[in-house]
Amino acid sequence: MNQNNTTGIYIHIPFCKSKCPYCDFYSMRADNELKDRYLSAVIDELATFDNVKIYDTIYFGGGTPTEFGADRIVRVLNFIRENYKLAENTEITLECNPQSDLLDLFSEVMATGVNRISIGCQSIHDNELKSLGRLAKINDIEKAINDARKAGIFNISVDLMLGIPHQTKESLLKSLQFFIDKKIPHISCYMLQIEEGTIFQKRINRLSLPDENSVSELYEILTNTLNHAGVNQYEISNFAVKGFESKHNLRYWNLTDYYGIGPSAHSLINNSRYYYERDIEKYITARKKIYDGNGNTYDEYIILQLRLTNGLSLTKLKENYGFAFAKKKLTVIENYVKAGYLIEENDNIKLTTKGMLASNRIIADLL
Repeated sequence: MNQNNTTGIYIHIPFCKSKCPYCDFYSMRADNELKDRYLSAVIDELATFDNVKIYDTIYFGGGTPTEFGADRIVRVLNFIRENYKLAENTEITLECNPQSDLLDLFSEVMATGVNRISIGCQSIHDNELKSLGRLAKINDIEKAINDARKAGIFNISVDLMLGIPHQTKESLLKSLQFFIDKKIPHISCYMLQIEEGTIFQKRINRLSLPDENSVSELYEILTNTLNHAGVNQYEISNFAVKGFESKHNLRYWNLTDYYGIGPSAHSLINNSRYYYERDIEKYITARKKIYDGNGNTYDEYIILQLRLTNGLSLTKLKENYGFAFAKKKLTVIENYVKAGYLIEENDNIKLTTKGMLASNRIIADLL
């Protein structure tokens, strides 16, 4: 819930060199003409924004935003700066895939305000990367990290995946230690999900994937290793050195306002949710935003707050919605505490590591 006048902006850049076999995000290959048309549509939408609000997070996600080109990213940021108020410490994130030619791009976008880079690594091992359809190798990953720092960007996040083909406890530990040694201040680690319509979904019977127990063990290794290294867990899938948590993603979990720009992008504005269809031509020509119901609901608050390691405040739940849990649900909480899935700390209930692995079931039982 918005406690002040600040808002975030998410800009979806739906362009990629190639489609990864596990990916369900809306993306495509594009020529310069399509990219230029998309740039015009993005700027046209930005021109409709509220100029009273202060914008304190901007996030270029994808797709692969670097495929948009430095010049187009700079033009978007210049338009925002020239027309709207940015907070003094605005976090501006650019997602990228590791490749060999990023230094110039990083330098150009850094000069316009990009101060955080999120690198889609997924693993450092060639066999794991190949199974995921990833084009980069460990040398490319290392160069991308070095290029960001040479350009003056030190707030770096990397993405890893759990439960992927060929992954073992040993290979995960090597990936984690590589990024710990590189002093990466933020690591996001997501479990592989087989999404409908993806190449992986079509190949499901041919994939050699770890079983559920093995993935649980990998998750425990992940949390223990990173917490011990001072890259502390703050959300089910996210870990950071103190002060390097993703301000933009915290908007999603704390239910504060953000605009979503582009096909498939979602917004939460004044307690209402909106989204755009997964169709770039419809976005460019019409930009019809679709109402998606109320946001900041009681159920959403419980679901999203329990993702955070700070947990769910029962007092805030009652203050925000007029009531907390009925007696029957308090019994459910008590049973999960006894079983080691939840802990009660003062006014908060929090998921344990064991509870995070069963979070969908626990949250469903609390709603």
